[in-house]
Amino acid sequence: MNRYIRVLFSILILSGCATTTEVYKYTTESIYPPVRVHINRTVPVPRFYVNRLDEVNAEIKRSGMFVDAGSHVDSPLVFDITLHRGTTDTAANTAGHLLSAATLFVVPSKVNNFNKLTVDLYLSGKKIKTYEYTDHYEETLSITTAMSSEVSTNEFSSIRKVVNMFLEEFDKDKVLKRKQGGKSGEVAI
Repeated sequence: MNRYIRVLFSILILSGCATTTEVYKYTTESIYPPVRVHINRTVPVPRFYVNRLDEVNAEIKRSGMFVDAGSHVDSPLVFDITLHRGTTDTAANTAGHLLSAATLFVVPSKVNNFNKLTVDLYLSGKKIKTYEYTDHYEETLSITTAMSSEVSTNEFSSIRKVVNMFLEEFDKDKVLKRKQGGKSGEVAI
């Protein structure tokens, strides 16, 4: 009896080491296979910036273009995304911001910022293409925007805009085969 348990245990352990090559099967209305998404891997990210990176990932998922998307997805298709945020303010603009801060944002001031999205597309470990987009936007610093976390900002609209510009161009480039006829299909990557 002890011998049979050892043989069964050995079979269970060894069968877990087998690997197979997988062909992705579409079971949803998505048109592309799953994608692994890495965001700002090489850039240090301050804690307050994390929700902006989450917005990038959420917009890719909301698009419905992929069966699944995220850093947890095991796929040969990889988006290595870098999101930079910057400003185009001048010294005069900065003086206005200081005045606004000194009055506890009663006097509003305008901030001119931009989001720059860079996406490196990898397929089976090989870099295929680099996409780059920039969107400039304006925000108003005032008491209502400083005190409320529920105010929808132009920054997040800008992030969604650059992600959608990327997804649109990715679809036009036809780097991958699209799903045929809206039915379940297969694409080998």
